[in-house]
Amino acid sequence: EVKADLRRLSCPTHGVITEGVPFARASSHFSRDFENLVGWLATTMDKTALCRLVRIDWDSVG
Repeated sequence: EVKADLRRLSCPTHGVITEGVPFARASSHFSRDFENLVGWLATTMDKTALCRLVRIDWDSVG
């Protein structure tokens, strides 16, 4: 689990914006490395086993 204190900015044009971080894609709930791992595992193993291994929901795998 990664925890970070992220700043939020209220912009009159774009609304509330959360600062980006170098280890995650925009609007993602997972780190970039974790997403890459799940993507690679999805090509090499059964989806049900993958979900159990990394403890994420079936829909998160895609």
